[in-house]
Amino acid sequence: TMIYYCHPYSSWERGSNEHSNGMIRRFIPKGTAISDIPVTEVKRVEDWLNNYPRRILGGLSAKDKKEKIAKDNPDFAAWIINPEGYLAKYLYRIFLKKPVI
Repeated sequence: TMIYYCHPYSSWERGSNEHSNGMIRRFIPKGTAISDIPVTEVKRVEDWLNNYPRRILGGLSAKDKKEKIAKDNPDFAAWIINPEGYLAKYLYRIFLKKPVI
């Protein structure tokens, strides 16, 4: 397995991540304390991102693509379907610097 590392302060090495961060920043400005944002607002941003159509997915949203994969691969479906909301956990983990269970 090949592992690639990005260098600190080299945003061009992690385009997808930086693009997602930019989309999140439409709703949550840089420097905002995530602890001041209600969970309902974080979920709203998460839902918006998951339903945003993406060119790389042929115009499907991430949610639509996940559902298509789940439908086409029943054995894989249990692994990718997560009602807890990955983005909310990611945001809290990144901004609060602690894991969210």
